Amino acid sequence: SCKALLTLIDNALANAKAKSLDESKLTINHIQVNQAPKGRRRTYRAHGRINAFMSNPCHIELFAEARETNIEKAAAPA
Repeated sequence: SCKALLTLIDNALANAKAKSLDESKLTINHIQVNQAPKGRRRTYRAHGRINAFMSNPCHIELFAEARETNIEKAAAPA
């Protein structure tokens, strides 16, 4: 969800601040979301029935780095 991604970005900013890096130069290089094993639970229903209650978790990977200088585009050949 969006809340999980925003939490990761806030965490990356806090880590940059803790490592005394410039937060304004922080850029995200890589974001990847992978499927995690499903959680299996039970939900109890009326008349003694039991239904499956599955959760679909995921692993979110985020790489960020502080870039020192901007790379300028090379001039086009004439």
